[in-house]
Parts: sequence; C-alpha cells; structure tokens
Amino acid sequence: MESRSYDKLFNKDFTIVVAGQIISLFGNSIICYALPLYLLNKSHSPALYGAVTACALIPMLIFAPIGGIVADRVNKKNILVALDFGMAGLMAVYDVLIGKVDLVTSMILVLMILYGIQGAYRPAVQASIPVLQKDENLNSANAVINMVNNLAGMIGPVIGGVIYAAFGIFPILDVSIACFFAAAVMEIFIHIPFVKRDRTIGVFAMAKEDLAEGVHFIVKVNPSVGKIGLVCGGINMVASALIGVGLPVIFTEYLDFKQSTGNMLLGYADGVMALGGLVGGLTAGIIGKKLHVEKSHWFIFFSTLMLLPMAAAVKYDANPWISYFAIVIPCFFMTIFASLYNVEMMSYYQRSTPAELLGKVMAFLTCLSMCASPIGQAIYGVLFQAFSDKIYLIILGAMFISMLLSYFSKRAIGRIGKTEKIPQ
Repeated sequence: MESRSYDKLFNKDFTIVVAGQIISLFGNSIICYALPLYLLNKSHSPALYGAVTACALIPMLIFAPIGGIVADRVNKKNILVALDFGMAGLMAVYDVLIGKVDLVTSMILVLMILYGIQGAYRPAVQASIPVLQKDENLNSANAVINMVNNLAGMIGPVIGGVIYAAFGIFPILDVSIACFFAAAVMEIFIHIPFVKRDRTIGVFAMAKEDLAEGVHFIVKVNPSVGKIGLVCGGINMVASALIGVGLPVIFTEYLDFKQSTGNMLLGYADGVMALGGLVGGLTAGIIGKKLHVEKSHWFIFFSTLMLLPMAAAVKYDANPWISYFAIVIPCFFMTIFASLYNVEMMSYYQRSTPAELLGKVMAFLTCLSMCASPIGQAIYGVLFQAFSDKIYLIILGAMFISMLLSYFSKRAIGRIGKTEKIPQ
C-alpha cells in the first residue's frame, strides 16, 4: 500500500482535500444552521426544536460505523465525491418541495438524510489523513482539518444568518447546493493511495466481521481508546447539546430581541464559536509537539468553566446586549479549549490504530462521541420549555456534570504517555 510517502504537509492531494472540505462544510454549516432555526421561528417550541434536531442525528449514528467499514474497503476519493453529489441532489429536491409538504415531517426527513450522509463522510476524511501524511505531520494535519471545520463553521452561520434574516430560507438552499456540487467536482481530482482488499465472504458477513474487529480493538486491544470515546460522548451529551439547543432558544426566545435580530445574533455567535475553534486549531498546529494526551483533561475542565458566566448572564435580568456578550465571549474560549482537546484526541487515535483498522475504529469513536447528542438535545428541549424561568439552573447542572467528566477523562487516560502505532 502506498501510504505516508508525502514529505510536505500541504502536498497536492491533501490540499485538494482541505479545499473540498472548506467548500462542502460551508454549505453544510449554513443549511444545518438555517433549517432548524426556520422550524423554531415557525413553531416557537423548544421541545419540538430539540426533538427534531435529536431525530436528525440518529442516522449519523447508524451510518458512521457503516462509513468506517466502507472507508477501509473502498477508495476514499470515490466516497467523498459520491456523498457530496448526494448532498447536492438532496438539497435540490428539498428546494423544490419546501412549502408544499408538511414542515415538521419534511424537516426531520431532510435533516436525517443530511446527517446520515455526514456520518458516512467523516470517517472517509479522517481515514484519509494518515494515508496522505507522515506520522510527524499528523498533529499538524489534524489541526488543519480542525481549523477547516471551524473556519466553515465560523463563516457559514455568519453569512447564513445575514442571508436568512434578509431573504429567508430559499437562498440558503441554493448556496448549499452550489457548495456541495463544487466540492464534489473538486474531489474528483484527488489521488488517495488505495489497495483493494480481497473479499472471500459475502457483504453482510464481511460487515459483521469488520464490526467485530473494530469493537475488539477498542475493547480488548487498546481499551483506553474506547474509554476516551465514552468520555467524549458524555461531553457531547451534556455540554455540546446544551450549546446546540440552548443558544437558539436563549437568543431567539428568551432575550428581548426581535426574532430577525435574534436569528442574526445566533449566526454571529456560531461564527464566534467557530473562530474560537479556529484559534484552538492554530494553537494546536503551532504547539502540537508540546501537547501531551495525559494532560488533556485540563482542556475539558477549562472549557466547562466557561459555563459559569453564561449561567450568571441568564440569571440576572440585565440588558439583553450585556447578556448576549456575557454568553458569547465565554463560548469563544470554550471552543478554543474544546478544539485543543479534539486535535490531541484525534492524533492519539490515529497513532494508536493500525492503518487497516483506522476507518472502522474512527467510525466507532465518532459513533461513541455522537450517540449521546440526540438524547441530550431531546432532554434539553424539554428542560428549556419546562424551566424557562430557571435556565441558569440547567446551565449550572451541565457545568457540574462536565466537571465530573473531566475527572473521568483523567482516570481513563491515566499516564499513557506518548503512544506509538500498535503492531499488527
């Protein structure tokens, strides 16, 4: 297998992967920002908003392991091209049907398909990085991909918020279609080294064997990987789901802003958080060799600490602009620490996993990390509707649980030190 033969970080193929990611993720960020917000604006129901966003994430949990199996068996370039074309087609169909079909049902269906595609897309990208980079460039390469994710997440909601507030949902759909199509065309020109693995058994038996192989690795061969994945799932359920449901509800329903203003401010807040992730990614790229996985729990601790000023902002009846900035500024620092943690964990996973297992292992870890998000979002939707006058208690509760997860992360990782690739 031709792998890890690239001397430069920004070699031709990795550069095209990065450029395609920027365009595709920009389209994804504006549509995933606008569609749920459109539903919240129409329904004014936090519980419905939480339930729909939770349902939308379920296919990601199903297709992430499938995507990992496929990423180990199929040329990763073909996966990226096919999925981007698929997302372009999906949004083109919805562009025609929106307003002509039931809003809630169609919204759930479209978001489920979109997130399902994303669930299969992510393992292909993650499994491509070690193939296109040498070991010493992994931290930097993962930092670049992390920065790309956050750059798209920063620009998408800001531009999407302005377009949505001024012109509505239809221009958002058109821009996303153009982005997915352009990314797919660009990815046609990527060369990702690939050696086809012989298949002597049926497809379903092969899938079962691959799944068992991935589970065995994270449970028996290197259980630290599985434990860290569980911690990441807990963080997603408690902290990430809180931000995902809480900010739209607070900015558009709780603070005393006009709906159009709240929609725009939510886009700006998403952009600020993505900027924090970008800063974190840049920092990880600069100090990558100084990061130590056994100290990574401090990133969770300091990120969680940022929930305290947010709780204070909603407890005291201050000017809505003061409350807004008292929430957004801590969110900026929260995502810096979260980004540093994600880069360190991703590099640890990749160094600790044999190349032929990487796709399915990364898929399982993505599934472990994401499986709690639908539960968390559904719970927060109900909590924000039931305790609309005591939102600060919800935030403080999330902060306490996240602090415990920081401690569990320290225990799960232990002093594993610098991890090398496990021999086959």
